[in-house]
Amino acid sequence: MTNKHPSSFIYKSKSKLLFYALILLLFSYAQNAYAQCTDPAGVAANMRYDETDQRIEYCDGTDWVDSSSETNASAALTIEGSVFDTATLDDASNVYVVGNYAYVTAENDNALTVVDISTPTAPTIVGSVSSIRLGFATGVFVIGNYAYVTSDIFEMLTVVDISTPTAPTIVGHVSSTQLDGANDVFVVGNYAYVAASISDALTVVDISTPTAPTIVGSVSSSTQLDQPKDVFVVGNYAYVTAESDDALTVVDVDITGGSTALSSGPCTKAGEMRYNSTNNVLEFCDGTQYNDMGVRGSGFGGCTGITPTPSASALRYNTATNIYEFCDGSGWVTVE
Repeated sequence: MTNKHPSSFIYKSKSKLLFYALILLLFSYAQNAYAQCTDPAGVAANMRYDETDQRIEYCDGTDWVDSSSETNASAALTIEGSVFDTATLDDASNVYVVGNYAYVTAENDNALTVVDISTPTAPTIVGSVSSIRLGFATGVFVIGNYAYVTSDIFEMLTVVDISTPTAPTIVGHVSSTQLDGANDVFVVGNYAYVAASISDALTVVDISTPTAPTIVGSVSSSTQLDQPKDVFVVGNYAYVTAESDDALTVVDVDITGGSTALSSGPCTKAGEMRYNSTNNVLEFCDGTQYNDMGVRGSGFGGCTGITPTPSASALRYNTATNIYEFCDGSGWVTVE
C-alpha cells in the first residue's frame, strides 16, 4: 500500500532520532562533567557515609567533602551589636544574663553595669553602680532581685539590689581575709560560694538576709586550691578550678555536717524547711527550733516507730518501702 504522507513519516522519524541523540548527549555530558568523585565513584550532590572517619560526606563534583565542614558552621556567626563606655564598662570582666538584661562587672570602674539587651543589634546601658565595695569587680551571679558581686582587691562579696534596673543599689556586703582575691561566685538557695584566689580558698556565705551576708564556712589549700578562679555548684559539691595547681578540685559543701547535725540544734530562719534524714521527716523552723510538719496541740495523737514521736499530719519518707507517709494521729499512712 502506498504511503499517502511520506514527508510526514520522514519528519517524525528524524524527530525521534534527534530526541534520542539529545538524551545520549546530555547523559554523556553529565557523566563527563560530574562523575569526578572516585573511591567510590559518584556525581555532584551524591552523599555517602565514610565508615573510616565515621562522617557524612557529599560529592562536590571533584572530591568527597565532610558535610559538617567548618566553612558551613562558621558562616552563620555574625556580630549583631555592641555597646562601649569607658565610664561604666572599663575592663569589663564578667557577665550574667537574666531576661532582657545583662549584668556586667567592670574592674577598672569598680562597677556593676546593667545593659538592656532586648534589641540585640542595639544593646543599651540603662543603669550602673560604682563603689569601693565593688573595687576591681570580678564575678557576678544574679538571682531574683539581687546581684552578688565579688570584689577582688577589697576581700569582699557585695549584694546589689537590681529590682530597678535603672538604679541598682548596694544593700549589703561582707569582708574577710577568707575572701581575699574574691574572683568568682556561684549562688544556690541561701548560700553564695566564693572562689578567693589570694587566700586559696572556697568560702561559703549565708545570703538569706541580703543586707547582712555572713560567712559560715571556708576551706583553704595551697596544693589543691592555689589561686581558684571559677566555681560551679551541683548538689553537695562545688567544682573549683585552681589556676596555679593546674587542677580541678571537688569540695564537699554540705555545711550542715550531715544528718547528725540536722537532727539537733536551734534555728533562726522562721519558715525554713529541711528534711531530717535521721528521723525521715520534713521539718520547719519556727524561729527558734526545728519542728516536724505535724499539727501541734492537745487532742492529737502520735505515730510510733521513730524518735521523737511526731504529731498528727507529720510527713516522713519510709526508706524500707520507698514511699512517702503521713501520720493520721495513730499510725503511718501511705500518701496516695
